[in-house]
Formats: sequence, C-alpha cells, structure tokens
Amino acid sequence: MRSGKPTATFIKEAVEEKLVRDALIEENSKYNLEYTLDKIKKRIIRDIPKALKGDCRKIIMYGSCARGDFDNDSDVDIAILTDSDREEVKKYDSKIDDIATSIEIDTMAIVNFVCLPQNEFEEKNTWYPYFMNIKDEGIVLYEQ
Repeated sequence: MRSGKPTATFIKEAVEEKLVRDALIEENSKYNLEYTLDKIKKRIIRDIPKALKGDCRKIIMYGSCARGDFDNDSDVDIAILTDSDREEVKKYDSKIDDIATSIEIDTMAIVNFVCLPQNEFEEKNTWYPYFMNIKDEGIVLYEQ
C-alpha cells in the first residue's frame, strides 16, 4: 500500500496523472511552436525586404512549417525571390546569414533561407521538383 491506497490503485492513478501531464506538455509545446513560428515570420517580413533594399519581390515559407506538420525538431524553410540574377543574389548572402543567426539566437529555431532569381523560379516551377514544392506547398509571407 502506498499513501493508504492499494498498490494497483496507486499505479493506476499515477499512470493517469502522467498521461494528463504529458498531454498538457504536448499541447503547450505545440502552442509555443506556433508562437515561435509567428515571431519568426514577423521578423522575416520586417528584416529581409529592408536588407535587400527593394530587390525582394516575394518571401515564401515552405516545408513542414507551411504544411502545418512541424514539431520541435523542424526547421523553417524560406525562399526569397529577387529581381537579381543567379550571380547577383550572392551579394545578399552575408546579410541573410546575419538575419538567420539573429532569429536563431532569439528563438532557438533553425531558419534556412534560399535566395532565388524570380524569373528562374517562374521558369522552372512547373517541372523542377524543388521549385514545384515551394510553389505547391508554400505560403507567401511577403509580396511586392
């Protein structure tokens, strides 16, 4: 007997209490992930267009965060479409890396940015699987 209760009753109550506690933790964790994702999206919408100084045409979130099946181990996948060509987009690498690092430090979430020429994306998004995935599953966060 534990706590004046038969062992079977004590075990049953302990298991039920753990199940309830685990369910609450999971629910709270999902809420925290959604809150964190919202915070990340706001930072991206604010910081990326400013860093690209008018060259940002569209920002698209894709992957598990766009589909809604993200978890604690998920990263945030972001495509940035610009007017620049493939060589010119490289000039934004350090600015985008700085923004990603800042967001990661603030939120403890991994953010993966890919910067693409918009004309290349438009040409290839009907046959190139990676671009098709961005187009089909993506959520537009920003559009100029």
